[in-house]
Amino acid sequence: MTNVSTRFFGALFVLFAFATVSQAQEVIWGGNDDATFNGGLNGWTTSGLSDNGTVDNPNAVWLWEADAIADQGAYFGEPAIDSPTADNGAAVFDSDFYDNGGVQGDFGAGVAPANQVGFLRSPSIDLSAESAVAIRFHQYTRNFQSDYFVRYSNDGGNSWIDTIQFNEDIAVNTDNEPSAQEYIPLPGAGGSANFVAEFIYGANYYFWVIDDVEIVRLPSDDLVVDYFFYPVSSAVTPESQIATDTFGFAADILNNGGVTATDVDVTASVINTDTDEVLFTTTVNIPEIQTFETISVGTADGFELFAPDLAVGSYEIRYEVEAEGITDARPGDNTDAQAFVISPNLFSKSILGAATTRGPGEDWFVANYYRTSSDWVDQFRATEVRFQYGGDAFGDGVSIPIFIYEYVDADFDDSQDPDNNEGLVVRGFQEFEVPAGTAAYAYVSADAIENLDDDEPGVPLMPGTDYFVGSNLTGDLAEMRVGFADDIQYLDLINTVVYVGGQGGWFFGGYGTDVSAVIDMVVEVQTVDVNDILPEAAFEVMPNPASDVIFADVALEAPAKANITLADYTGRVIDINTYQSLANGRYEFDISELPAGSYILRLATEEGSKTRKFVVVR
Repeated sequence: MTNVSTRFFGALFVLFAFATVSQAQEVIWGGNDDATFNGGLNGWTTSGLSDNGTVDNPNAVWLWEADAIADQGAYFGEPAIDSPTADNGAAVFDSDFYDNGGVQGDFGAGVAPANQVGFLRSPSIDLSAESAVAIRFHQYTRNFQSDYFVRYSNDGGNSWIDTIQFNEDIAVNTDNEPSAQEYIPLPGAGGSANFVAEFIYGANYYFWVIDDVEIVRLPSDDLVVDYFFYPVSSAVTPESQIATDTFGFAADILNNGGVTATDVDVTASVINTDTDEVLFTTTVNIPEIQTFETISVGTADGFELFAPDLAVGSYEIRYEVEAEGITDARPGDNTDAQAFVISPNLFSKSILGAATTRGPGEDWFVANYYRTSSDWVDQFRATEVRFQYGGDAFGDGVSIPIFIYEYVDADFDDSQDPDNNEGLVVRGFQEFEVPAGTAAYAYVSADAIENLDDDEPGVPLMPGTDYFVGSNLTGDLAEMRVGFADDIQYLDLINTVVYVGGQGGWFFGGYGTDVSAVIDMVVEVQTVDVNDILPEAAFEVMPNPASDVIFADVALEAPAKANITLADYTGRVIDINTYQSLANGRYEFDISELPAGSYILRLATEEGSKTRKFVVVR
């Protein structure tokens, strides 16, 4: 489940840190006719492949364009790269034109059908006096499903020290800034008079333009947050389900500076981005990091755990690195962060929604993984599944099966398909019929999930339990595609699970840690007491109606683990309070921000529950 053009290189590349830069830095090589493509490719050489990288093709090559624009294709090209010497031309690879010859819809009819691979190799550069360098260049590109690499050699290209992939942050059908300048450190480069660098474009639309290439000396101090662990199981989590999703922290810190960094502090924080309040910080010290060395730090090194008792709102996980007494050359890569949301009632793996689509074109199963909190005694139910589907099988009146499975790890058999796997227990089901006029990949809701356990609406959920929420798309539905989001990196965590029998079975990494299916689950609190009802006197609410505050009087036979949940009349949770040992007494709740309407306040213990209704007036 990898992109086609990535397969051309397999394990060839190693991802390395890079950054967009603007700082002045000592240039070892650059500013000459070769580096600026003044009037042609000059000392650069080029070769290419086409037809999914299987055919040597002299047409799939980099060209010099005097106007620095890749505008011959049928779709995109302008404007020109905004580089310092764009007026004397630039190196251009026009994947769009090579595939369609400039004719819209004429895919594969050009002189070099996609996917292409274009190689652009530098002239020989004398780095015999250097030991720590980086390559810097201006670039402008629009991406569909392409991959970008640079590799480098100290022996003229007879062997390659490393191959580095970059531009992975440029999403499908987007471009970067025409003035963008990239900076990529090259560990191991130098000490040679025959250094060469080579750009490799695994091209599947649209174009890549390069200009003003330089080899520069590393700055003394340049620390990078190279990787970090995103500890949130789901980017959007209901307030009622976050309490036991304990956050652990880990990061890789890279020294891209030319000298050893000492006394390096790495800090992980949880921040409320609505208020800018720092809720939690934990710091680990690294005594020293050598040039080009990466040090990993985690819980075993001193990062503390965080128990997320969080209200509805927007948050982020932030990592920062700093060293005593230095001024970092690139402070922009000293910090990295990732957002998450605490919602009233929604589980989702994405904040932004679908950015691309996935589907194998054969029978398949796709589901998102969600885990409920173990710290509640109330009754919660899954009442909706929201999703973005499309593809050739999607259309008016098409019936799509929507399942909520309980995942039982001890019984799961990865040799069995979803229908015959004892580790997947169906808890809810709906045959969703696509309403007339629904656009492909619209965000729609299956809100009539059939509960297979009792007659109440919604699917009862159990505390501390794993669920798969999704569809088994077989037969006429095999061509169905699913919207995938790419805004969250779930490294080391399960996000989307895929089963494709014809491709080897189960993929618990889905289509990769960087994309997640848009298949969301709505969780609501039970609004009526159906089992083990507490005595009338156990829970009283006053005044009713109310406007600013409401009081709950608790009178239990003994202190007990309990939840007191404030929700609207549909069961959407507004606030939940968990008590390990709830004592009798009066409890106050602020309702001053609630709109006028009807609400419930609900007490739940292991002995039973009691729900009280009240009205907010304005």
